[in-house]
Amino acid sequence: MNEFLRGYFALGLLAGIGAAVLFFVFVVGVDYCPLLPCSNLGSISASSGVGNIGMQELRVQEGIAHSSKSMAWAAWVTIVVGTISAGILIFTLSATQKAVAASVEGNQIAVISPIEVVQCEC
Repeated sequence: MNEFLRGYFALGLLAGIGAAVLFFVFVVGVDYCPLLPCSNLGSISASSGVGNIGMQELRVQEGIAHSSKSMAWAAWVTIVVGTISAGILIFTLSATQKAVAASVEGNQIAVISPIEVVQCEC
């Protein structure tokens, strides 16, 4: 509980959110353009004609495909990190159980055989 009060949880939460934002800005990109040149990517005017609408639809579909691929990659990374975290948690639980067992054994030995203080005539 002290870790939450010291702010480690909040720091980790902010770092995770920051990493997610950086991932989407740098990997997915804010102005992805599959076909070069992309000077008029988001503008459809009345004079653009019917043929240009097909190209813009293709650009939109490629953008969606790129974003979907990035989301799938992020999901796999999340699965891997979650699996590693679960393994670390299980290892920590096992080590804690061993430490508790050693502590119980030490306490039982201390109760059974009290320490005798012997004064030395040196």
